[in-house]
Amino acid sequence: KVAFLSSFYLGEKGLSKQNELQLSLDNKVASKTLSLPHIAEENPIMIGPYGPYVIDAQAQFISLPQEWLPGSVTDEDVKQLIAKGKEKAKPVILGNGPVSGAPVQVLTGRFGPYWQEGEGKEAKRASIPKWVQDAQKTEDLEIAKRYLSLPRVLGTDGEGHEVIAHKGKYGPFVACNSEIRNLRKNDSDQHLFSITLEQALELLKEEKTPAKGGGRKTQARTSKASVVKDLGTFENETVALATGRYGFYLKVGKENIALPNEFKKDEAKANSLTHEEAVEIIRTKRAKG
Repeated sequence: KVAFLSSFYLGEKGLSKQNELQLSLDNKVASKTLSLPHIAEENPIMIGPYGPYVIDAQAQFISLPQEWLPGSVTDEDVKQLIAKGKEKAKPVILGNGPVSGAPVQVLTGRFGPYWQEGEGKEAKRASIPKWVQDAQKTEDLEIAKRYLSLPRVLGTDGEGHEVIAHKGKYGPFVACNSEIRNLRKNDSDQHLFSITLEQALELLKEEKTPAKGGGRKTQARTSKASVVKDLGTFENETVALATGRYGFYLKVGKENIALPNEFKKDEAKANSLTHEEAVEIIRTKRAKG
């Protein structure tokens, strides 16, 4: 009996351990709860990493509007907020999705509205872009399908690496074998859904340039390169002077080689480039790796 009682109370899963666990959980909840005399205990205002919020009967988190001050919020305000939150929380079913065929819902999370196909761990989600919200097309199933279908697999490069078009935190992009190039922004993602394999491969060949003001670490030109003049051949590859968004450069077969700074922005100097000078630049760049 003594052994049983000892195990029941002091064991690894005994009553004493359970009490300690519950007290620690209660303390965590209490530390996040604002004790306000004008707010009912069943609808307390909590403090979280994203600001004050309340919790409804279904354990849904509902943030207080930014202009609300917890000290001046009334119990009636909280009840109305919870009622509105319940209304917003009702999922809108659009139809069947493109990935699994499961229903597509419009939901709202802490970071804004999103589409969701399916339920649980297997669910596919896509944030609803601002342009879709502005155009009031949040419930357009065809648009939802396009974003839920991402990434777009465009094909493979010459070495068999998969080329994709996708959208991330910093906007739309194409990628292949760890190489990434940004696509046009502010065009309702038309470029994202229209770019072809050939266009993506050309874009991936272009030189990277540091991004301004943060964002993805590298950006690339999205305008089509223009060949200015033929400079003959080198090691059985055609050599040409080309110009793009960031100035003049050399195209050697499928490879792009940057010109020294004195040629990049000086049209007259770039056009005066000879075959011999181009070959010397190519050799120097390749020797440096």
